[in-house]
Amino acid sequence: MFDKRSLLQSRFGPALLLLLFAVPLSASQWGDPRGYFSDEEVTVTDLGPGVVLTQVETHLAGGDHVVHVVSVDLETPDLEVRSLTGDRFVNQESGQIYRRSRVSQLQADSGALVAINTAFFDIRDTMAPTGLILQDGVINREPQSGRNTFAMTHDGRAHLMTGLGWSATVEHQGADRNLAGVNRPEISSGQINLYLPPWNHNPSNQTNFTDGLSVTEAFVEIDETEPAASFSGRSRITGTVQSIRQNGAQEEIPDGRLVLSGVGQGGTFIGRMSEGDEVEVSWQLSGVPASINWNDLKEAASGANVLIQGGQSQSGSGSHWEGLHPRSAIGISQDQRKIVLVQIEGLRVPERSGGMSLDSVIDLMEYMEVYDALEFDGGGSSAIAARVDGSNQLLSQPSDGSERYVPAGLGVFLDFDEPERTEILMRHAEARYSGSWDTASFGSPFEDDYRRAWTTGGNEPTSTATYSPEITVPGRYDIDIWYTDGGNRSSDTPYQVSHADGESGIEYDQRTGGGQWQRLASDVPFASSGDGFVRLGNNADGDVVIADAMRFLLVEPDTTRFEGWRVEHFNEEERSDPEISGETADPDRDGIPNLLEFALGLDPREPNTEALPGPELKTLEGLGGDRYLTLTFTAPSGIQEIEYGVRLSGGLKDWSESAVLHDSTENEDGTTTRTYRDTQPFDASERRFMRLNVSRE
Repeated sequence: MFDKRSLLQSRFGPALLLLLFAVPLSASQWGDPRGYFSDEEVTVTDLGPGVVLTQVETHLAGGDHVVHVVSVDLETPDLEVRSLTGDRFVNQESGQIYRRSRVSQLQADSGALVAINTAFFDIRDTMAPTGLILQDGVINREPQSGRNTFAMTHDGRAHLMTGLGWSATVEHQGADRNLAGVNRPEISSGQINLYLPPWNHNPSNQTNFTDGLSVTEAFVEIDETEPAASFSGRSRITGTVQSIRQNGAQEEIPDGRLVLSGVGQGGTFIGRMSEGDEVEVSWQLSGVPASINWNDLKEAASGANVLIQGGQSQSGSGSHWEGLHPRSAIGISQDQRKIVLVQIEGLRVPERSGGMSLDSVIDLMEYMEVYDALEFDGGGSSAIAARVDGSNQLLSQPSDGSERYVPAGLGVFLDFDEPERTEILMRHAEARYSGSWDTASFGSPFEDDYRRAWTTGGNEPTSTATYSPEITVPGRYDIDIWYTDGGNRSSDTPYQVSHADGESGIEYDQRTGGGQWQRLASDVPFASSGDGFVRLGNNADGDVVIADAMRFLLVEPDTTRFEGWRVEHFNEEERSDPEISGETADPDRDGIPNLLEFALGLDPREPNTEALPGPELKTLEGLGGDRYLTLTFTAPSGIQEIEYGVRLSGGLKDWSESAVLHDSTENEDGTTTRTYRDTQPFDASERRFMRLNVSRE
């Protein structure tokens, strides 16, 4: 079985799979959890320069655990850590005004290499996050008491901050009034709040927190956002009033606009504005450590409990602290140049992972030599996603059975050259179907719609969808699937994978993680015969199984075959030009065509005429001491599709006579040396010629 979790391949080499049975005294390096647990099954994957994913399945303190740890070296060139906000889902009818996304969507939509959930949020009402959110120096939520903060400064250092506060004002025609909050899900008489995306629409008097109030609102076009120039300065947003309304209709707030909502004296202040007036919002943070200028903060994401501060573990009590729950957290090194993202599965999937108390999370963080640590939202919100080997994947299994929409997260971004990957894309229309399938378009299909089949729950499927890729480059492939998720999807959707080494069965949970590519299987061998396929059946639980797009991403070409060798040596554009990469082409102009370069294990980019074999006169053992004309050459062992032969001629015209294979020796470096001889002993009175022929079977 090609398990999508344990057989992941790194972009820079294969994943390292370890099995440990002892607990060392300390981690092998900072941010490394290996050795903390007993009976560990560990997968280590390099996601990119300076970013390492370690996944641990283990047993500790009477329970099973699944832990995902991403260590990040902040000194890596072209690496950034940014605060993320959701944009996929809002339910205006229920009062859920703040837009949200699943963590896998936050990661995929933003282009982050890794993403994890962060802020606790107003889960029973507006869904707005709690605590400070800064994105590129622009405020999206103001600080709140009890919501401690992870922050990044412009110099690329990470910080844990507690006790942050703020002051803000709205100015209009020389008068100003205090601003109570940004995207704040509460407002009192005399106050003004500011709302901007991802807050979806103006509250007016039609939300739970404005019901019964008279709300005056200014719709403002943003003209300029200016960060504070000094520690004593203030960041500013200036804009032009587009309209003033009192208890007006709700409408979506587009990017580039904001809404000022006021009640009581706050509403009166807004009511003095007119269309075309200029307004200015200015703000400043307080409570920042003395060693940091507040205006140097670039990104901020809030959590809740401080777990470790200044190298000292913190303590707590109560069910939230002591209970076994799914957890998300972040740790910071003492030099503030490294961070570690930690996600712990648990609670509602006891057969897989039991969750952890915050005391256990602290122990794990201390083992990894974390100096400061902060708890992010846990439970059903806890999730981590990453781009592994070119594919965006939800790494953690949701504790609720489906991935929760959350308002905020933290992303690691890295600009680096990822290896080019050959892709075979198959849309659902290209699959072969048996049984009963219908067409639907709910959610986020790959294109306009998808196919679905109702489940039977039996041992054999009554409906199947078969994807048979046209494999032109033999090798090992990752298989990704696209589907739309939902509560009625199957949690054990069966896929049958037929490949070069046989067949494998994989069950996949389609209830969550949809609307993007998800890894079904890794490192699956496919030959170029066209016999391989992936077949989806409806013999599953739930109500329906979904068949949408599927793609096959080349991990490693089979370089024992000519097409795989071409992928190794030529890019996609060059492979489309037979004058560069064709069998008879000679791109390095050394007189050796590509097919012969392949057959002899040569580099088509580097002239290697000296590597060509030449005839020699040799006395061969066992042939009576006679000398023979011989030809010796070395080629890679295991080469497929190539037939080697040595021909003889007495006058360079008739090459019908074949030489005799005298010796074939396997070498320790993975090559084979072959020696061919003439059919007759050397006679100085006769002319004899030999040449090497290679042909592709």
